[in-house]
Amino acid sequence: MLLITYILWAAAVLLFYRSFPRPGAIWIVLVAGLLILPPARYAAPGDASVFPYWIIGGALPSDILVTKAWVAPSAALLASMVFERERWQGVRLGLADAPILLFCTWPTLRLAIEGTTNPSGALSSLYLFGVWGVPWLLGRLHLRSSEDFRAFASVLAAATAMTLPFALVEGVSSFRFQSLLGGAHPYAFDGIDRYVGYRPQLLFENGNQYGIWCAGAALAAVWRGQQARAEGGAIRWWSCIAAALVFQTLASQSVGAILLMLAGLPLLAVRRAWRTPVWAVALAVGIAAAVGTLHVSGIVPLRSLAKETAIGRAALAALRETGRQSLAWRVSQDLKTIALVKRNVIAGAPDWDWFRPAGTRPWGLPFLILGQFGIVGLGALVAAYLTALSRLLAATRRGYDAARLGIVLLLVCSLDALLNSFLFYPAVAMAGASLAQHPSKHPA
Repeated sequence: MLLITYILWAAAVLLFYRSFPRPGAIWIVLVAGLLILPPARYAAPGDASVFPYWIIGGALPSDILVTKAWVAPSAALLASMVFERERWQGVRLGLADAPILLFCTWPTLRLAIEGTTNPSGALSSLYLFGVWGVPWLLGRLHLRSSEDFRAFASVLAAATAMTLPFALVEGVSSFRFQSLLGGAHPYAFDGIDRYVGYRPQLLFENGNQYGIWCAGAALAAVWRGQQARAEGGAIRWWSCIAAALVFQTLASQSVGAILLMLAGLPLLAVRRAWRTPVWAVALAVGIAAAVGTLHVSGIVPLRSLAKETAIGRAALAALRETGRQSLAWRVSQDLKTIALVKRNVIAGAPDWDWFRPAGTRPWGLPFLILGQFGIVGLGALVAAYLTALSRLLAATRRGYDAARLGIVLLLVCSLDALLNSFLFYPAVAMAGASLAQHPSKHPA
């Protein structure tokens, strides 16, 4: 039934695409697909007494290879190829695209290097292309001007705000809309009880993903309102949408999403060119990578530091007193799988569920990638992220105000992914944005 739903969605996209407004048509397809399609078909969902740690989310390949995280971008790519072929003219992939290409092809390349043939390698690469490579390509094709960025922000903000009535229903009860479409969801009751009422999930993979999506959409609405004010447009309309999305984020009661939204707002308030040098960003990422490497190697055992030092014990006690122990819990799940990661730390494990012997899995996306694709795969994705961030930073120094939104959404997505495997997918398209490469053709 779910496969039929996905096929009907792709058919509807092709049938009605011409009636969608330009240049936001492609984002209507992508964002709407990610919002309204059921996430996947789960074999044994809904048992609240069993924590489904083996369901890693749609960002990475697993035994669930047909997901909306793959279908929605693929339908958008098909529509772009059929109806917007002019976008493809003059676009050439280059060195900046090499890291994301390596990341997507690594499962197949790894098997070729090892001299083995396994269809799972090709399937994993195909899946990564759909979830990561296609949105990156759509960003290269459809985020090439300030007008494109405004269309992206408009669709993301307006479409997400339209989910508010449904979120209110789930926020005041334990009712889940997913139960009407495909049965109980495996994460339907994960963290559902909040300080006030319940955390909505809607048709997202997890309630955490709902929270960070609302945060990202709120930031997009704020930026779009800034653009409307500069143009003398409908600022009141975008102020209302931004207020609704800020309310949704706060009502999700996902502390991480709320903090990232609050951190992103002052970054958007800085209208002048951002002078942050690329080397400073690279240095920060390098330090984080070095700490992570020492941690995985066992040279710096974070678990021991937390339990056996005064500072570590004080930090844990502070978390317990505030009632916010999820951070410590997430880090602890990473720590339990370090020994398994170290077995195949360079190339990655041959199986997607490499973490099963530990009886748990890492909750953060970087550790999941490291375990499945090794340092090579994680390094390729980090390099792709740095490439995208450096291009957008360079664009702000040349006066491209639209690049600020890309930087903020990339930072929000990446910081959330450190402790969450349920990705904010629209930010991947921002990573592929080619605005910085075409200043003469696409003035800001």
